Amino acid sequence: MSSPTSARRTSRSRRTPFLRVAGAALGGLLALGGGLAFAAPAQAAAQDATFALSPVTGPTTNFPNGKVVVSTDFACAADGTSARAFVTTPGAEIVPVPNATTPYFGTYDLVNYQDVGRGESGEVLSPSSVFSLSFSSKDFISAGLDTWLKPDMSYSIGFVCVTESDDLYLAADADGNSIATWGTLSIDSNKNYTFKAATKASTLDASAQAAGAYAATVSASVKSGGQTATDATGSVEFFEAGASVGTAPVTGGVAMLPLSGLSVGVHSYTASYTPAGDSPYSASQTTAAASVTVDLVKLDTTVGLTGELQGENAAAFTATVTSAGGTASSATGAVEFFDGATKLGSADLAAGVASYTATALAAGATHQITAKYLGDSAYNASPASASVAIVVPAAPVVLVAGATVTPGTRYSYTAPAGSFTADETVTGEIHSAPIKLAETATAAADGSAIYVFTVPSALAAGDHSLILTGGRSDATVSVAFVVAAAAANDPGTTSPGSTTPGASGSNAAALFHTDWVGEAAGSNPVGFIAAIAALLALAAGAAAAGLKLRRSKRTRA
Repeated sequence: MSSPTSARRTSRSRRTPFLRVAGAALGGLLALGGGLAFAAPAQAAAQDATFALSPVTGPTTNFPNGKVVVSTDFACAADGTSARAFVTTPGAEIVPVPNATTPYFGTYDLVNYQDVGRGESGEVLSPSSVFSLSFSSKDFISAGLDTWLKPDMSYSIGFVCVTESDDLYLAADADGNSIATWGTLSIDSNKNYTFKAATKASTLDASAQAAGAYAATVSASVKSGGQTATDATGSVEFFEAGASVGTAPVTGGVAMLPLSGLSVGVHSYTASYTPAGDSPYSASQTTAAASVTVDLVKLDTTVGLTGELQGENAAAFTATVTSAGGTASSATGAVEFFDGATKLGSADLAAGVASYTATALAAGATHQITAKYLGDSAYNASPASASVAIVVPAAPVVLVAGATVTPGTRYSYTAPAGSFTADETVTGEIHSAPIKLAETATAAADGSAIYVFTVPSALAAGDHSLILTGGRSDATVSVAFVVAAAAANDPGTTSPGSTTPGASGSNAAALFHTDWVGEAAGSNPVGFIAAIAALLALAAGAAAAGLKLRRSKRTRA
């Protein structure tokens, strides 16, 4: 086991200012596990240098035998710094450096105290150097590669800049993070290694924005050196409260993931970048969460309305509130009903449906009924529904006992209280020859009933009775009425313009116009009066002549 103290003495004896460009073969690697602690990743500093191993695959025994060559252009440009090797868990290559005394030894899982290479000012190290170095763990155990590497594990191997004073401390960049370059070493079950260069460190910035109703889009940009790494490939996984919400591919350095069905409130997301096999960038995670506020989005509604007449002047309506193509069963609140511009009333929703009965609608009129939903916290108010036409017939004529009725006319008869059993159905017939009527009525709580019916248009003239019968009680109520006889002509006359047939011969009846007086009166009132006067004069003359003839006969006698 080598001594860290002797290593520190070696480093302090050579502090000539120079540009330290590292190129070396690593003689040992840390097997992550076995009780070794891992450093937490900081994800801040950019890895701008290249770092490679040659050959990129082979048995792990190549390392302690000095058969693996490291190539790198990594530079620790600050005076008084040098490059030192490290091995750690992937993702922990860049660590926070809160002060100038953050130790090199103990920060990474495995370190090497020997400079990768040194030179006088202006001297450039060979880009391909071979070294066979052992690495020390945090408990000061030094060993070669075979001791540290474990099958089926992955490691990050690289160089970090350190400062030299009484000990070796991590150098910091402008953001307060370590300065390093590294690659990934994967060990298979047979302890063969495969190296993948991570030529540049990446950072990951996330953002989120609302994208419609209960939806958002979360994005992450892979960056290197402060710029979006447009050549980055791989994928980004997004998390909310530590739980994965989805993965999106990286295209042009950016990954975008649409999210839907989000709850109302603030959502915060973090992200993790996994590079593809050909990506020149390291894995990275976001250091700050991206937040988006999802607001309540009220849904638009419409109302469908149906209705039908009930009784004489009432109508029943059903309003169904719909949204997004279906019944808004979760909607609450009320629906208002209108007759034209006049509000009739309102009804509360139940499972998206409101029922309402309008009463006292004006008789003999057509009513245009509409409905409108008032909305709630989740649904917008609706426009007015399409109108439903309700035709209320004219009020019936009140029928009283002994009244003369007109066939084809609607009548209403009120049976007094106590006539029937409450709520039973009342039917009607017209007697004497029974004519069953189609109309029915429902008895009121006090046993009264209002029965509305239409007198059959072919009902014969004469006396009739309306018989009302209770459906359960068989109780009956009767009311008499009369259908007037139609006006008839005198049997001895004929219709105007007709004639009475006659027979030939001396006993043939003369043909007379039987309505000449009526025609004269209707067509010429003045002539009619003159004709009457002439007839009266003629009758008077005839009477006088008869009287004179009788006197003459008496004289002769």
